[in-house]
Amino acid sequence: MKQLPTMHLDRARRRTLRRLALPAIATDVGAMRRFARDHGLDLRGPRGYLAFREARRFGIDLLPPMALDGQVVDVGANEGQFAGTLLRVAPRARVLAVEPEPATAGRLRARFDHDERLSVVQTALGASVGRGELHVTDNPVFASLRRPVAGLEGQYPRGTAVADTVEVATTTLDDLVTGPVSVLKLDVQGSEHEVLTGGERVLADTAAVLIEMNFVAHYEGEASFALLHDLLLDAGLRLVGLGELKRSATTGYPLWADACYAHPEKVGSLR
Repeated sequence: MKQLPTMHLDRARRRTLRRLALPAIATDVGAMRRFARDHGLDLRGPRGYLAFREARRFGIDLLPPMALDGQVVDVGANEGQFAGTLLRVAPRARVLAVEPEPATAGRLRARFDHDERLSVVQTALGASVGRGELHVTDNPVFASLRRPVAGLEGQYPRGTAVADTVEVATTTLDDLVTGPVSVLKLDVQGSEHEVLTGGERVLADTAAVLIEMNFVAHYEGEASFALLHDLLLDAGLRLVGLGELKRSATTGYPLWADACYAHPEKVGSLR
């Protein structure tokens, strides 16, 4: 049997891959159009498609139908990964980015130096105003006011080891934020309960909350999913979306997921 030249095989593979990808792309495009309609956004063409795909990585697609043109508070902003993605899909939003780690906050400021839509506050949030010790990890996304639990490196092979401890200022959400909030995003690595406890007024004036929920303990003394869920329900919010479960590579059990809670009276579609 004659063999096709390698060039022809490569072309055939590419055609096959394109045919297999078309249904998934069509589904994504349909989801993008619904997302744009539900949030009053203009997402079209390859750029809009790529921006929407990136937004899903950060749970932004979990938000219920609502305008994304108000104040967004990004607590645990890191280097602006979430904020930058949100502003690409919702260019009329305004972001207050909160990041406690000094070097990371510096990179965040540099990234958005000429973007008037985003302002940076270098502080940690908690239940009270004061000072705290921030455990800075090899990968700064794991930095926390709480120490990582023993064995966490077994779930995340790289980045969870504590490299340094620095003293940082702490304040409360209620002391920091004024005015209504469209979206409150929390990624504070085990300090969610303290942030929410110190933000009762802001929480009452927030349309939607995007929060990273741990199903197993990542940090010493962190609040459980059940406790945080009940706290948000008691504040009048409702669970409206749950992202893809991130599972342990060793046990297969769920580790965490992005969750979205919303105030029914502040989001029309939930009334």
